[in-house]
Amino acid sequence: MYGRPKIYGHPISMSSDIVLLTVAEGGLEDYDYAVVDLAQQANKRPEFLAMNPSGKIPVLTTAEGDHISESRAIAQYLAARYGFTHLVPKPDDLLGLARFYQAASSETFNFNVPAEELLHEVFVLPLFMGRPVNEKVVTRTRSLVEKHLDVCEQAFKAGQKYMAGDSFSLVDIFYIPIIARMIDAGHGDLFTKREMVNDWWQRCLARPATGKFVQTMPKIADLKA
Repeated sequence: MYGRPKIYGHPISMSSDIVLLTVAEGGLEDYDYAVVDLAQQANKRPEFLAMNPSGKIPVLTTAEGDHISESRAIAQYLAARYGFTHLVPKPDDLLGLARFYQAASSETFNFNVPAEELLHEVFVLPLFMGRPVNEKVVTRTRSLVEKHLDVCEQAFKAGQKYMAGDSFSLVDIFYIPIIARMIDAGHGDLFTKREMVNDWWQRCLARPATGKFVQTMPKIADLKA
């Protein structure tokens, strides 16, 4: 007997946001969502570790009762399982698939790694640990993010409309939560000063599901309150 898929996440987790934005863009409403109480270390309890031994969020429990971790893997599973065909290339589009995975890999290693370190420095450590910002880390990580965005800018100038090609896809979703958080943290200039990157961002926000999702993401000021 099949049940409803269940997503385990947290409001400050951008990885959780990737999964939630995927279901929003896919139009899936028949699922459950549970907030994992990180402050009480609920992710370290045996029942959670049974789902994901690493203790990390998000986790998806499928309708069949299996468990999947890692936001990008969950997003791709959901797209395949629930037919979000507009978010992934067609199986017989070999070039489209290659470009999709190329763009996804570049996002993970060239953008997400330094962007997450930057946000950890300017958002997580000051807010939750009371530690002052290390400006050397900010300068270094911003430089790495800028290097990647310069590559994106050139691709858009050459006529590409979205991160993996001419259509909005999961790869764009992978970028959106962390960019929204970076803008909220005061680093929006990284995107607005690049005309074509900013145009891409505005195209994403013009999508009803994405625009609504970004608008309702918890703000840093609210988390501080």
